[in-house]
Amino acid sequence: KIATVRQRLYGTPPKLPGSRGPMSEHTEDMATVVIPPRQFKVVATDLDGTFLGERTAGSAKPNLPTKENKAAFTKLASKGVHLAMISGRCYTTTSVMMDHCELDQYVISCHGAIIFGPKGVGLARPLVKSWALASDLLRTAVQLAQDTDTLLMLYTATGIHSCGRADHNLTFVNGDGEPMGEWWSRVGEFPIPIEGHPVFEALPPHLKEVVRASPLTPNSRHFATFEEVQAFIDGSPDEPIFKAILVAEPPRISATLAAAHGAIPRHVGNVMGPFEGWMEIIHPEANKAVAVEWLCQKVGTTLEHAITLGDGLNDLEMLQQAGLGIAMANAVTEAKQAANVVSRFTNHESAVAKELQRLVDAGFLPP
Repeated sequence: KIATVRQRLYGTPPKLPGSRGPMSEHTEDMATVVIPPRQFKVVATDLDGTFLGERTAGSAKPNLPTKENKAAFTKLASKGVHLAMISGRCYTTTSVMMDHCELDQYVISCHGAIIFGPKGVGLARPLVKSWALASDLLRTAVQLAQDTDTLLMLYTATGIHSCGRADHNLTFVNGDGEPMGEWWSRVGEFPIPIEGHPVFEALPPHLKEVVRASPLTPNSRHFATFEEVQAFIDGSPDEPIFKAILVAEPPRISATLAAAHGAIPRHVGNVMGPFEGWMEIIHPEANKAVAVEWLCQKVGTTLEHAITLGDGLNDLEMLQQAGLGIAMANAVTEAKQAANVVSRFTNHESAVAKELQRLVDAGFLPP
């Protein structure tokens, strides 16, 4: 059914090598596309590398929405389009972006494992759907971290708990040449927000303030031993965990990922990675496409009437399965192959706003 919709949307434009659907390397091609006489009802955007395109002072990566993207979302919200920001981040650092745009819309975090509805801001938003990790899967994750000597981070709805070799965070840099300890703290996801911890104390003063001010800090905890973290998991059934991350230097995390694939069958857990020095584990049924489909059903429409925008490996399913998937110019090759359209604009150039405006101009979103 989705393939039929794509064909009706785009006819048979050129494909990128290995692509699964019609592709447009340049947005000008959209002018010649024949789209069914209907409007899209839902727009869901990834954050990092997609909706975020502006930097605050001292940041090496975009950590705020561009003014154009913010304005585009504000306009669509006023016209009754249902919006969602969807990210691999934890809820609090995803929610803050919706709050920054002053919008009361859906916030989806942990790669789609948690959905918070409108009617609130910050921690006041209601949790409307979630896919928590099973206790046996968490036990496997803890054992993997212990066996491979990696840093383990466990994401709850409002915090991040950690255990293991925290010094990994400062022993390698990410793709932007930025120390990982600074990268985590800048987005408010520093895994060990504990005064006196050697990794915390090694941070520059301005980054310590970022950590202290993070909404995660009161709800996060660092465990000294893996036995302690397992005891916490066993003794806290009312605090479900939605994502586990294992962090180490890139060469070592690849070995950990291989061990994870061997220990966790796909029907037991969704193992993702490797990313820039870490891998992630979420519920086997959770991904961004599942979350967007649930949202569509919630608001009385279907996935065919949804637009998704993204750039990364964790965006593949929603780019491929939505009625219209749009990849950024800066997207990874796999995301471009999964999408219907590849924008010629990057996240720095407000690609989200530009692509949505073209759809407004063509009558497929309300003016």
